[in-house]
Amino acid sequence: MNTDATQGQGAQPASGGVNPLFDPSTDNQEIAQDAQALLNKPQEGGKIPEADRAFLDQIMKLVEDGTINLYVPSSLLNTAVYDGLPQPVLRRYGEEMDRCQEVV
Repeated sequence: MNTDATQGQGAQPASGGVNPLFDPSTDNQEIAQDAQALLNKPQEGGKIPEADRAFLDQIMKLVEDGTINLYVPSSLLNTAVYDGLPQPVLRRYGEEMDRCQEVV
């Protein structure tokens, strides 16, 4: 797949789309009935806890106003807070990231 090398900095994929994994050939494909039944099954209890709803609304507002760009992971990071963390925390974070990359 051809993507711009600067995509991590917010550039668009070479294909011109927003999502480099988007495949227009799958638009409007039929969904198997068993999958459809599973996907349309209501959540038990059918109600989102108020604290979760407030958090979801806050995140959605940040996405809608452009503060968070879902295709730019760095937009989720508050660099002022991150840069102010003590070195042991940053070192531990770096070690965790290294372990994640080993798994991938």
